[in-house]
Amino acid sequence: QVQWEGQVCQAAYVSNLRVAQNHRRQGVARGILDYGYGYAEKLLGADPMMYTAIPEGNVTLSL
Repeated sequence: QVQWEGQVCQAAYVSNLRVAQNHRRQGVARGILDYGYGYAEKLLGADPMMYTAIPEGNVTLSL
């Protein structure tokens, strides 16, 4: 659980999500997170919060 904007939410933390440089910009990370979100919903209930640490240099603002 995490506290977000004054409310306690069910949450899942994704650690160290990386995509090989030759596979970036193809939606790989987004696909992994979308799959993980569905899995988290099954475990935690509707609308779980997901947060992640993404290594420097391996980030896009579209996530």
